[in-house]
Amino acid sequence: LYTVGGGDNSSLDLSLSVLRSTSPIHVQYLANMGVGATLTISLIHKGRLWGLIACHHYSTKVIPPNIRIAAQLQGHFIASQIDMREANEAYDIARKTAVSVERTLAVTKNSQTFEEITNSEHILGICNASGVAILFKNQLFKGGNTPADNDIRRIINDISSKHLHSGLHTSHLAEVLPYASEFADVAAGLSYHPLSMLTDDCIIWFRPETVTEINWGGDPNKAIVKDEKGLHPRKSFELWKEVVKNKAKPWMQPELDAAANFAYSLQKHMALLVISAEEERYRRLTETLKKYNEELENINWISTHDLQEPLRKIQLMASRILTQEEEQLSNKTVDLVTRMNASAGRMQTLLRD
Repeated sequence: LYTVGGGDNSSLDLSLSVLRSTSPIHVQYLANMGVGATLTISLIHKGRLWGLIACHHYSTKVIPPNIRIAAQLQGHFIASQIDMREANEAYDIARKTAVSVERTLAVTKNSQTFEEITNSEHILGICNASGVAILFKNQLFKGGNTPADNDIRRIINDISSKHLHSGLHTSHLAEVLPYASEFADVAAGLSYHPLSMLTDDCIIWFRPETVTEINWGGDPNKAIVKDEKGLHPRKSFELWKEVVKNKAKPWMQPELDAAANFAYSLQKHMALLVISAEEERYRRLTETLKKYNEELENINWISTHDLQEPLRKIQLMASRILTQEEEQLSNKTVDLVTRMNASAGRMQTLLRD
């Protein structure tokens, strides 16, 4: 954007289309600052306005077209360096988080409890957090600096009701959950990852509040004054300070990717723990049933042996009566003894079976 004495201007970039026109407000701004000419170079990064280079002159000054083009090229060059520096920073963070993920996974594979995982010295380095919490089967495991148990369960309950399967990350938790401002000193930002499709099981990394002080060239909330005569720009450009609270350091994409990868691996580890626990439960149950079956076999052997002995005596006596005393007995008595002997034989067969 190039303006001379508030009379002529030409746009260097579409991102500053709001200032293309030489509106009275714009001209009055320059007059209030005591500026006779201005040249603004916009720095565009990923389709958004990343920053500005503002050049002012106290008197009317004409900038030749070749210098304007050079300024535009300089803006593009600086914007390209932003990409390079951010890529280098992202690579460095990705490398460090990958190491933390690998070391924490090594601890996870050899762990049978989540306390060992949350107390690992590498788990916080996965996404450069200050605290971590894992909820598994309604049990809470914590490591580092975290809110109180009740506050964590409240956070999980509120977030899981809306983001049960998608996860959530924010550097301004109080904006999502207003009551989070009460413990912003340990959890102003979080990265939430669900670990189950059916329950509230999850893992959460926390970041503390980072209080920042922003210096403005005048109060941005009072940039324009409206009265009965219309709109007027502010007349004061004195330094105005704004203190930002309840916000944590923003999560970078490599940190979020590392957290998501570890959460996925932890989900598989949880499934293995559940399967192992079920196998152990079935093994103990099988041993108990085997013990009971042995006792039942002993009881069965004892009971059948003790019951067969009197049956054999009944059969023996009945046989003697029928062979030795049959001539002295009536036909009715012989019939009764014969039936008794047959019943004893059937009962003996049932016991053997």
